[in-house]
Amino acid sequence: MRVLTSSVLVMEAIMLGLAIPVALVAGGQPGWVGWLLGALALVALLLPAFAKRPFYVPAGWLLQGLVIACGVFEGMLFVLGAIFAALWWAALHFGRRAEEIRAQQAPPVA
Repeated sequence: MRVLTSSVLVMEAIMLGLAIPVALVAGGQPGWVGWLLGALALVALLLPAFAKRPFYVPAGWLLQGLVIACGVFEGMLFVLGAIFAALWWAALHFGRRAEEIRAQQAPPVA
């Protein structure tokens, strides 16, 4: 699960970094919007380091919600945020499923 969710978060950080010039230049948003998107990108990059902590999954969901909420500043973030929220769900779902299958196939410890 950690590999899949970390991959989603790194891709999301790249997307947020690329959204900064779009929001500032094309969207005409104030500078603090760029800082907000940059802070979210930094969180997305740092969050995989806490993958073994109990707050990892809820923090990931919170990040997804914040990215969707940033659609107020740049409309395309509504769509991209929803896509990344779906990818986050898929990474959690299929990652946990793969871990269950791996645990069932593991030889018993003597």
